[in-house]
Amino acid sequence: IETVPATVRHVAALAGSSRAAAVLAAIAEGGGGKSLVFGRTRGDVDQLAAALPRARALHGGLAQARETEI
Repeated sequence: IETVPATVRHVAALAGSSRAAAVLAAIAEGGGGKSLVFGRTRGDVDQLAAALPRARALHGGLAQARETEI
């Protein structure tokens, strides 16, 4: 079993699609660093990325050049 570095914080939050962006924004504000968020569908990921100021969507529907850019 590997240990998680002290600089990494795991947060799990269940939120309906209408509140997801607000919940993630609150979590990101308190973290002060980078975040990795998983969504159920490509559409969900695109909507969250559009709603959060510094977010970028990464999923299988993107062209390779776009994935490399991210």
